[in-house]
Amino acid sequence: MGPTIAATILAVAKWPWLFLVNVPFGLAVPLFIAAAPSDVRVTLPLDLIGTALNALAFGLFVVGVGTLGIGDGCIAMGEIVAGLFCFGLFVRQQLRHPRPMLPFDLLRIPLFSLSVWTSVCSYAAQILAYVSLPFLFEAGMHLSAVETGVLLTPWPFMTAITAPIAGRLTMRYPASVICSIGLALLAGGLLLMVFLPATPAKWDVEWRLALCGIGFGLFQTPNNTAMMTAGPIGRSGAASGMNAAARYVGWSLGSALVSLMFGLGGDHGVVFCLVAGMAFALIGAATSSARRFRWS
Repeated sequence: MGPTIAATILAVAKWPWLFLVNVPFGLAVPLFIAAAPSDVRVTLPLDLIGTALNALAFGLFVVGVGTLGIGDGCIAMGEIVAGLFCFGLFVRQQLRHPRPMLPFDLLRIPLFSLSVWTSVCSYAAQILAYVSLPFLFEAGMHLSAVETGVLLTPWPFMTAITAPIAGRLTMRYPASVICSIGLALLAGGLLLMVFLPATPAKWDVEWRLALCGIGFGLFQTPNNTAMMTAGPIGRSGAASGMNAAARYVGWSLGSALVSLMFGLGGDHGVVFCLVAGMAFALIGAATSSARRFRWS
C-alpha cells in the first residue's frame, strides 16, 4: 500500500507527512505489548555487544556501497572492509551467545539457508526497482509525485492478489518451483521495463509492473512458508527473525546499489538499476531451484 498511500498524502500535504504518518503506528506498539498474554512474555536482557556489532556491520557496509556511488573509492573500500570485519565479529559473537539475536546456527540447514538467500535476492531486486523507477517517471516521463505513486500501484496491488493464491498452490506444489517461476516473472517484468518505448503510455508501464507484482506475489508466500518450516518447530520464532533480517538486508543492499548505479550510470542509472534487479531476481530463481534438486 506504500506507493498508493504516499501518492494520496502528497496530493493534500507536503513530503514531511510521509514520515509523520508512521508515528501513530509506532505509538500503537506499546498497546500490542500491553495486550499480549502474560504467559507468553519472556523477559530477556538486551545484548548490547551484539546490537553494536550488528549496527556497525550493516551500517558500514551499506554506507560503503553508497559511498562508491559518489566516487570516493578509498573511503568506500575502507567502510566496506570495516563493515565485513564487524560482521565477522558479529557472527562469532552470536554463535557463542546462548540467546542470539540472529540464529546463524539455522543456516546450517541447507533448505533454510537457500530460502534466506532467495529472500535476500528477491528483496534487493524489488527495492532496486522501487527506488529507481520514480526517477524515470518524474524526470523522464515528467509525472508529478502523485501520478508516480499511482503508477507504481499495480505492483503491490497484484502482489496482494497473487500472494493468497500462491499460498494455496504451496499445498499442492513444491515451494521451490513456485518461487522460481515467480522470480522468473519478476525478472521478465524488469527486463520489459528496460525496453519501454521512448515515450511510453501509462498502460505500457502498468502492465509491466503488474507482471512484476504477480511474480513477487508468487515468490513471497511460498518462500516464507519454506523458511518457517525448514527448521525445528520450536525454532519458528528464530526463523521468523531471520526472515525479517533477510528482507531488510535485501532492501538495504538494493538501496545502496541504487546510489552506486546512479553514480556509475549517470543518465542511464535507472536502466542499470533495473538490469541489476533482473540479475538479482534470476539469481534468486536459481537459488530457489537448488532447493528442489537437492533437498526438496
